[in-house]
Amino acid sequence: MLFCMLLQFLDASVVAFQIQSKWACYNELHLLSSIINPVCLFHILLFSLKYDHMVLIDYLISKDTGVLCARYLLRCLRFVSQSWQSFAKFSTSELEVTGASSKRRKLSDEDGAFTSSKAFGDAKECLISLKNKLEELCRKNLFPYNPKALLRSLSRFQELCGQ
Repeated sequence: MLFCMLLQFLDASVVAFQIQSKWACYNELHLLSSIINPVCLFHILLFSLKYDHMVLIDYLISKDTGVLCARYLLRCLRFVSQSWQSFAKFSTSELEVTGASSKRRKLSDEDGAFTSSKAFGDAKECLISLKNKLEELCRKNLFPYNPKALLRSLSRFQELCGQ
């Protein structure tokens, strides 16, 4: 259900952005597009998973969530590539602007300095570890399906990190 909802948010954010770019006077759409910002939601997801790449592996391997998780990751990685600066500079101020709950902000503050560089560094480490683990599982023929598209997207992410 989580990945179904996240995929719907991705669809909604694309529609809101397209409408907003045509009719700039709709402030409500600007608010909506910032609330369901795919880059922000992706950071929040990774943060809520405590940047544990093995949780993502578990989701990807699961019969129930595997396809949806892979689809969500592919689409998010595409957004990340297109909005690299936004992804790399994400911070708690993004959570406050998008109206994330005060509980989320409190958790972020308690978790230490959830600064731009920390959020990016943790996300980077998580996604590169995910890529490495996927490659390892594929070499051993232990992954249940062909994740080549996901590996290509993760490789592109790694290239962007190196620039």
